[in-house]
Amino acid sequence: MKTLIEIHVLQSFAPSNLNRDDTGAPKDAIFGGTRRARVSSQCLKRAVRRHFREKAEWKEIFSDNLGLRSKRLLDEVSALLVKQGQDPGEARERARLAMLAGAGAWVSPTEPDSEQDEKSEYLMFLGRNEIAAVAATIKER
Repeated sequence: MKTLIEIHVLQSFAPSNLNRDDTGAPKDAIFGGTRRARVSSQCLKRAVRRHFREKAEWKEIFSDNLGLRSKRLLDEVSALLVKQGQDPGEARERARLAMLAGAGAWVSPTEPDSEQDEKSEYLMFLGRNEIAAVAATIKER
């Protein structure tokens, strides 16, 4: 027979709306017979990521080594290709095709004058060296 241990933590936060649902209302849960604000693990992880990026002494040490977590990696890859001398339009299209082939991340093309951002279907996380490797592979082919 397995033993199941559940740990519930009550933690105090300053009065604020740390975690919202899709309507903007605070998330809550009934705990101990009382309705309490609920903070998701995603909310806490985001706070840690933001703190890590903004902390001054870490910024200068890790700024070049921090990965990028975004739906807009197409911009990063195509900017590297342009920096290496490729035509901006061709660089963007080749980066879009590489993202589709390599990660299955379709980036829908927008009209040339569109104000809408080109984003991948889902959030991707790549280190700066991985982004450079993707750009180098695209340039070789």
